[in-house]
Amino acid sequence: MKYSKPELAAILQKELRQSLGAPGTEISRIRLRNLQYFKADATGELAAPDIPDRSSIVASDAADTVEWMLPGLLRPFVTAHEAMECDPVRPQFEPQAKLVSEYLRWLFWKKNKGDTILYQWFKDALIQKVGFVKVVWDVEQIDAEETYHDLLPEQVQELLNDEDVTPTEKSSEVKLIGGQPVELYTVTVKRKRDEGGCKVLPCPPEEMRIHPRSRYGEPLKFIAQQFYRTRQELEADGYDLSNVSAEDGWHMEQIERASTQTPWFFDQSDGELQRYLCSECYIRLDQDDDGVAEWRRVFMIGQTVMEDEKTDDHPFVYFCPQPMPHVFFGECPVDDAIHPQRLRTSLMRAILDNVYLSVNKRMGVVEGQVELYRDWE
Repeated sequence: MKYSKPELAAILQKELRQSLGAPGTEISRIRLRNLQYFKADATGELAAPDIPDRSSIVASDAADTVEWMLPGLLRPFVTAHEAMECDPVRPQFEPQAKLVSEYLRWLFWKKNKGDTILYQWFKDALIQKVGFVKVVWDVEQIDAEETYHDLLPEQVQELLNDEDVTPTEKSSEVKLIGGQPVELYTVTVKRKRDEGGCKVLPCPPEEMRIHPRSRYGEPLKFIAQQFYRTRQELEADGYDLSNVSAEDGWHMEQIERASTQTPWFFDQSDGELQRYLCSECYIRLDQDDDGVAEWRRVFMIGQTVMEDEKTDDHPFVYFCPQPMPHVFFGECPVDDAIHPQRLRTSLMRAILDNVYLSVNKRMGVVEGQVELYRDWE
């Protein structure tokens, strides 16, 4: 069945509303709690009692567990030169396989800063159950400045006929060539060119949406990433926003993660800096009416479908440190550290409060029942 754009938008809106990881879901609440325990701030379940002069110390079991495990997870990938290797399908292809392996290592470790990607990916998984990365072919438009010397007038004209070239500076000088005076030009231009490459991008867990009946390790039916972009960024990519309304918002996990940084997330910008909710959805649908469901990439801004194209698969890779059978979101080390951290926090606060009250004793009186005026003078 072939779906129109409004029908496709309605299907995707329903999938996004009921997806795992959406704001207000149980997974979102647990991930926010885990993040608060990892930061060991006296907020949420770890908030200090509303009593003056009481301890607000918080144990750091969750952070200690994650930071202790993370180097051990990273070490086999970062230190081993053969951590990424291609196997030849036939013995005669072994030289090509070695060449491709070296290229992939350069692409991941050097071009995409693989150590940083693995650090963020694994740390997301250890704290918030599942870590996500996105592998895409990204095309970026670059303005490169180029300078040409000793050009003939015909060469200058040929250079400026290129639609991607904009002249910025031009000068001429007469030189003797073969005993004849010839006017030569020095031209500086800006050239626009598209530069593409493979990029591996860590995805914030709060942006990811998963089909509710998905199981870890099995093919997915629906997966999406919801994020915000400014009007300036979207128009630069060629999107028409004349019939799309701006929609600003922030995830609680995002606010918790950035709470110690500059409070940029409270800005409500206007004009070109207005923010729009973007949804990059990957869903299996029979959109070409051939009786076979295939992967479709649908990009929406707000509730308006901007792009709908067939694709081979979704670009996301995910990792769960403690998978559970028959579900997508398993467990993580922070889940196991929460109860010990809560107990140690209560015990440490009780000990410190007892010490404070023992050292700094206070006299308590009941008004109207004692006379201690001489002691107060």
